[in-house]
Amino acid sequence: LDATSQVVTVDPTAVTGNLSGSGSASFGAGALTVTGSCSLATVTAGAGTIDIDGDLSGTAFTAGAGALTVNGNVSTATFTGGAGAIDIDGAVTSATGFTASSTTTAVGANFTPGAFTHNSGSITFDTTDGSSIGGFAFNTVTVSANKTMTGDWTCAGLLTIDSGATLTTGTNALTANAGLTANGTLDATSQVVTVDPTAVTG
Repeated sequence: LDATSQVVTVDPTAVTGNLSGSGSASFGAGALTVTGSCSLATVTAGAGTIDIDGDLSGTAFTAGAGALTVNGNVSTATFTGGAGAIDIDGAVTSATGFTASSTTTAVGANFTPGAFTHNSGSITFDTTDGSSIGGFAFNTVTVSANKTMTGDWTCAGLLTIDSGATLTTGTNALTANAGLTANGTLDATSQVVTVDPTAVTG
């Protein structure tokens, strides 16, 4: 569907293929599956689930109450999460900013948006070992694969490192204000780590 410069409104019960163009689209309560990539300029999601097999790009994506799954990368200039769960297997490089779901967000590869808003939700960094995670203020964080910090982290909620995973701070400071559960490994050699000392497990 090439919707260049047009507005497309779809009740997405059975839409497959690529979505591209400089127009905008709004999706309602039905389920949408995109078997390729989605590169519409502006997308507003609704209560329906959205599954994108490829990459998500464009100017702005606003998620809704339905769950969103992206098997590729997210490079929309602005990404705004809603109440639905978000699962991104690839990297997030949204230049202007990325707002997480108010419930759960998962990112599999590099997480380096221009800015980040945690939206009082939890975020999990999973799937791809060796990924880089930028320095931001988070709420609750779970690390379930080997990840390296590329900036300072402040976690308002609990920081959990799952068994078999390693979080490497590099040259960056880590603050976990609600405690740390380290079932895996925290590699913080020569760096400053500040943890609420009443809530350290592992």
